[in-house]
Amino acid sequence: MHDGDDGPLTFDGKPVDCATCPEQARAAAGRCRVGEACVADRLSRRIGRFFADNPEAAGAYLDHGYFAVRAAAAQVITPFRLLAAVNDPEPEVRAIAALRLPLARVEQLSRDTDPRVRAALTDRLEGEALAAMFADPDSTVRLVAARRAVDEGGPQEREGRAVFVDVDHPDAGPVGIAGIVERDRFLGQGAAGPACPAYR
Repeated sequence: MHDGDDGPLTFDGKPVDCATCPEQARAAAGRCRVGEACVADRLSRRIGRFFADNPEAAGAYLDHGYFAVRAAAAQVITPFRLLAAVNDPEPEVRAIAALRLPLARVEQLSRDTDPRVRAALTDRLEGEALAAMFADPDSTVRLVAARRAVDEGGPQEREGRAVFVDVDHPDAGPVGIAGIVERDRFLGQGAAGPACPAYR
């Protein structure tokens, strides 16, 4: 049974062919199901279901030609085998590495060319490393840094914490934020949320 699309196709638009798939043994065991949980499919949700059922297979797919396969594999593989993902050409894969690997292994991603990767790393940083991200050229990264700075202080320090940041955020238009702000007022529903109101 297929879940609401044009049917099982590979990432390059060809029909999924179980006869040529290297996962035939898993398919026979019910752990790979065409149109539902399939590493050969073009849809990320089906690829993800395959690795959810078969996390031990992830190591064989970190160099796959389709980025969605590499990203799904990176989410379930043991961290000590994930280091290669730091240099993956796809930002989504590098962002997963930034979230899962020890910080000492991903410090260089604070200078990644893609803001999604820098934002993922920023959400884990503390101290001077976090403070440095307030100078990031991307507004979303700076918003993540601001949220992280407030969180780092804990609930007892949240009220009246000083956050100084110059934001040019697409959800709010040009907004200059400088002064003492509360977390919920500053971030609204978070860095990806619909609003980022200026302090009042």
